[in-house]
Amino acid sequence: MIKTINDIDYQKNNTIVIFTEGSQLELNFDNDCKTGKWKVRTNNIPDNIIIYHKNKNDVDSTIYEGSIIKYKSTDIDGRYDIIFNNARTIGHTDSNWHEFMSTHTTSPIVYK
Repeated sequence: MIKTINDIDYQKNNTIVIFTEGSQLELNFDNDCKTGKWKVRTNNIPDNIIIYHKNKNDVDSTIYEGSIIKYKSTDIDGRYDIIFNNARTIGHTDSNWHEFMSTHTTSPIVYK
């Protein structure tokens, strides 16, 4: 079981970590995936994404990772879909978002 982001081997300084309950998450492990309508920094797109998916009916949350392809404009000004591929499940956590990130951030997006 994963306890914190530090338990994951990832590219530091080149990853965006997102908390989601999944309403805008579309996972297709064979093709492109999407998580949507985020306020992101468009001037520097990270190569990697880690997703903390809070499962509504489960005790634990699922952690996914993937490779970012692009940001795509949405119908909401200033918000973007993050398009990614090479999605895979890397594990589960019973840590809440703050424990997982080892911080007290209120933001659902963290650049690492």
